[in-house]
Amino acid sequence: MKKFLTIFIIFIYFIIGHTEVSAKENINSDKIYTTIVTSSSEGNNTYLNFKLLESEVSPYIFNGVIMIPLRAFAEAFGYSVNYQTKNKRIIIRKEGEENEFIFSLGSLSASVDGLDYDMNQAPIIHNDRVFISVNYVSCFFNKYITLRENINRREIFLWISSIQFLSEEDVAVEKDDNYYNGASSMDPMAYYYLKSSGQTNRGVKIGDRYEKVVELYGEPHVKEIKNEALYTISYYTAFLPGTGSGSIIYFSFVSDILTSVGVDGRPF
Repeated sequence: MKKFLTIFIIFIYFIIGHTEVSAKENINSDKIYTTIVTSSSEGNNTYLNFKLLESEVSPYIFNGVIMIPLRAFAEAFGYSVNYQTKNKRIIIRKEGEENEFIFSLGSLSASVDGLDYDMNQAPIIHNDRVFISVNYVSCFFNKYITLRENINRREIFLWISSIQFLSEEDVAVEKDDNYYNGASSMDPMAYYYLKSSGQTNRGVKIGDRYEKVVELYGEPHVKEIKNEALYTISYYTAFLPGTGSGSIIYFSFVSDILTSVGVDGRPF
């Protein structure tokens, strides 16, 4: 199975007040590649959209913390940004939602929906743009942060998403006796398939209902409905757009009963 080659891999998922993302002290990264992951719907189907963060300025490391351009992040997720020059306040809102986020340059205080919070890194100006610690993107905006560091190439790969990616353990099935190699089968969708007597590392078995899969894996990243009875849901690992670095595990159902599970490491 194809995997993105890194020497050191960290997957970090946030809850307010828990572990923070920071760059290793021995990394002086030349490049930080940031991928934005959003969801979209077409009829009853749901899809993920992966794209690199579009910004005239790049994320960078400041005092060991990864800082990202606030406006570029916010607008990528559909927020509007109002920068008040006189008092150096940044107000962020999204049309149709009541949430309001207020930050001030150089201030460790933030307001989220009228509640005050303390930060350990204030928003700052860098290259004429406002930057914010990626930690507060996670806890204030309820986004998942996934980080991979390539020490030899002095690179950091960062994903900001509304979904929690699969872990490497979820798709490490090459030597798992619960699966068989199906790369040469008539179905090209997966390289490995769950055996009829097997179970996934989270305990899903053939014959389980849709509700159990969602309970153990969360809301589907992708859902493709073929007809009223047949549909497939999929979950992804993190990957760079246009590369073969990622993997999928997908679950196919007939009338809400699980009929097959496949793991695929194909390029996207």
